[in-house]
Amino acid sequence: MNARPSTLPALLAAGSESSRELTGKESREEILELAISRERNTIGFYYDLTGAMGESIGKSKINDIIKEEQRHIGILRRALEPLSDAQSSARSS
Repeated sequence: MNARPSTLPALLAAGSESSRELTGKESREEILELAISRERNTIGFYYDLTGAMGESIGKSKINDIIKEEQRHIGILRRALEPLSDAQSSARSS
């Protein structure tokens, strides 16, 4: 199997949260953090799939999916930033 690029381990590090079920009582911040965690796990799944595929045309399609999932993480992080900033400001007040 292929070794993961150096940026991928950091991206996947916090993936254990993804199996958590939602109760409906979560804050927006918790929901976004869970979504990011699930995206990380999805990237890990697809990355492992590319290692099992060897060199094939389908591998480039899977890499495209990985890039799309990485974009999703960026979108979710940008949505999370104002919420995290607001909580930090509230704690320091």
